Amino acid sequence: MTGQELVDKCLEIKNKYSTKYAKGTFGQCATPSFIYGKAKQYPEWYTPKDKPSRLPVLLALPDDTRLFDCVGLIKGVIWGFPNIVYTSNGMRDMNDQTIWEKATDKSLDFSNIQIGELLWLQGHVGVYIGDGKAIECTGSWEGKVMITAVENIGKQPGLHGRKWTGHGKIPTITYEKKKTTIPGRAFYYVKKGDTLTSIAAAYEMTVEELASYNPQIKDINLIRTGERIYLSPVLDSPEYYIVKKGDILGKIAIKFNISEDKLLGLNPDIKNPNLIFIGQKIRVK
Repeated sequence: MTGQELVDKCLEIKNKYSTKYAKGTFGQCATPSFIYGKAKQYPEWYTPKDKPSRLPVLLALPDDTRLFDCVGLIKGVIWGFPNIVYTSNGMRDMNDQTIWEKATDKSLDFSNIQIGELLWLQGHVGVYIGDGKAIECTGSWEGKVMITAVENIGKQPGLHGRKWTGHGKIPTITYEKKKTTIPGRAFYYVKKGDTLTSIAAAYEMTVEELASYNPQIKDINLIRTGERIYLSPVLDSPEYYIVKKGDILGKIAIKFNISEDKLLGLNPDIKNPNLIFIGQKIRVK
């Protein structure tokens, strides 16, 4: 299973099923017999001595409600939800702390997080779904499988959020060999001491190329800690082409089977046909 497949399945659970947080669960139906069985297994959570019992709320749920805890969402998906085969697909039964201990490439730097990675803080885990968001089953807020903001990256209007302690790659999940992306574009968050030159060198590009991807930067000598720096251009569209390293206008014209004169006619802002820039958007239709 890839990181994207893990995310897609978690989102399917959120969108297609009624869910509820319950300790020690990984996608089972909320039948009374199952809930009573879990209450015997984890009495400290289901019927705590110092708090009201959670049984009335759980027993009032429709039987087809699917129960998960935080790590149970991940395990349930890997084990084949909705047709779960316990400890299948190379994933043994682990709690939130153990899955974090088994995670690889762990980091406290959220600028390099990839889709499908484990998010961790003490006592809780979630999954990164991209665009600064997580999916998690939590006892907080609505107490179900939900999308939240990863506040290490930034708050998001209309979403609950939390700051996580770290992230890492989940055992048995495969990940693409690339930086985290938002649709079509990789990005980097400026750290203290960074310069545009040092960022460009780290990603093997020129300062001019990097600046062309970031027209919001008015002074290449002035970038702010925490600022998002794009490492790639916006996606091409059928009507436009983004100039890449090595491109010339004649080469682009051949690529789109039009004359160079027509290409110039579509782009009156190009005053010198021998002078185009990496990252420049050129109309081709």
